[in-house]
Amino acid sequence: MANKTVKELDTKKTTVEAVAEKAPAKATTTKKAVAPKKETKDAEKKAPAKKATTTAKKTAEKKEEIFIQFAGFEFSDAELIEKVKANYTAETGKKIFKNVKLYVKPEEMMVYYVVNEKYLGKVSL
Repeated sequence: MANKTVKELDTKKTTVEAVAEKAPAKATTTKKAVAPKKETKDAEKKAPAKKATTTAKKTAEKKEEIFIQFAGFEFSDAELIEKVKANYTAETGKKIFKNVKLYVKPEEMMVYYVVNEKYLGKVSL
């Protein structure tokens, strides 16, 4: 009986060793399967970021312009703002202002303006 018990123990020991060797192999396989999922998530995270920058570029490209036509004359908003800036700088000596409001009266051929909610001025068209 003692011999059978030793043989049984050897058999069980061999079985346990075989199972122990197989278990780490499965764990390694599982780790490899997890790694590609992380790469996929990283790729998904990068893709929306690219779309956001594309949308931002499209929004930045929009430009609005205003043209005033009266009695055969044409004036653009950029042209009027430049005239107002030049007049404001000549009269006050200041080159920078925070905001400007233009009031165009084509029948008088004048542009009235308010700079920084304080300074009133006018410029001819």
